[in-house]
Amino acid sequence: MYHIFKPKVYEKSEQLQLQLTKIALTSQSDLQDVFEIPPGENLDDWVCYNFTEFFDQLKYLISADQCTCDRFYLGKAVLLCDSPSAQVQSILAQIAAFIQQLPSIDQQYAKDFNATLQKHISQMVQIYLHLVYKHPSDLVQRSFWNFFNFFNQFQLIKKDELVLCEEVINALQ
Repeated sequence: MYHIFKPKVYEKSEQLQLQLTKIALTSQSDLQDVFEIPPGENLDDWVCYNFTEFFDQLKYLISADQCTCDRFYLGKAVLLCDSPSAQVQSILAQIAAFIQQLPSIDQQYAKDFNATLQKHISQMVQIYLHLVYKHPSDLVQRSFWNFFNFFNQFQLIKKDELVLCEEVINALQ
């Protein structure tokens, strides 16, 4: 089990639940305001908090879906692998280990923090794209849309990932 990263701004679970509900129900045009860094919050803490929340959403979407695909689809491109479900579980385990290593609030982040975070965001993009293409639902699309907008706002999605996302993003707009 990994620890839950909580920034100092959201210590009460009621406030957190209201924020998550607002994010889930907010229209696409309002997302910029919802994801704005709260006053006094450290950017890295805010990004880590939301990364952890999106990771939890993705784990839920994967567990609810029970994917049995024999190929891992990334839009029109196909990434072949022996066992997509095993690969996804391996990726999720790597991300959970990363989350467990996150520093406590207001502590120094590792020098390679952004590079490591981007690697895990790229892995999450790939899982989301597979879910969007092969297991579409309103919940999957909304979660992906929010994930994409949040991390793209802070320029944490790599350019090659943006190309993969372009078709999905255009369809969701």
